[in-house]
Amino acid sequence: MRIWLVTDRARVVVFVRDASPQPPARANPGGNAESGRGLLLVEAISERWGHFGYDGGGKIVWAAVPHPGGPRDRP
Repeated sequence: MRIWLVTDRARVVVFVRDASPQPPARANPGGNAESGRGLLLVEAISERWGHFGYDGGGKIVWAAVPHPGGPRDRP
């Protein structure tokens, strides 16, 4: 897995690469499940997210998250 962070001071875009070519899948975990909430968390904190295939194999999932203290947080 590899992670990149990019910012324009209004938001942070997080890129995560993994080896699986399968697209991300939304799970519906039970209340006692210990996994399966990753995309639920991404959707909850991001303005938008997506994924694309990676030429070296696998995929990259990205999410745009508001930058704390960024221009939108200032009066």
